[in-house]
Amino acid sequence: LTEGLKARAAASSAISVSQGVASSSPGANTTAVPTAMRDILTAEQTYATSYPKVGYTCSLTDLDGFGGGDRNEHQAMLISSSLASGHRYGYVFQLSGCTTTPASTFRLTASPSGSNGSGARAFCTDQTGTMRYSDDGNPATCLVSGPSLP
Repeated sequence: LTEGLKARAAASSAISVSQGVASSSPGANTTAVPTAMRDILTAEQTYATSYPKVGYTCSLTDLDGFGGGDRNEHQAMLISSSLASGHRYGYVFQLSGCTTTPASTFRLTASPSGSNGSGARAFCTDQTGTMRYSDDGNPATCLVSGPSLP
């Protein structure tokens, strides 16, 4: 199972990279960013199933862990290290909302980083899997009133 998860994460990263290389502008990454978010969403679902006493995690680094040792709740080996860094495609990825133990909810946002954010969308999702966006680039707007991605 671990080897299969590693292969899936590597394949997802390769797809995401090929989709995001075309431009370094966050506004141009409207395909790569949601793809990366779906990878994290899938990892969260696998993580919660694998570690039911923990539930979801609000740490991207818990979803990483490639490089040594056995899988555990602090190195689940479900996403690439570059995605687990929280900075990809000119966006900042953040997990939040894991308020209970086991955590039964979470929120995932991707917001344009730094000055590159002008005119770029913010993206968000939660444990329901519904992907949303906000044209103002604000993840809070996305979470409150963002329309679903088509």
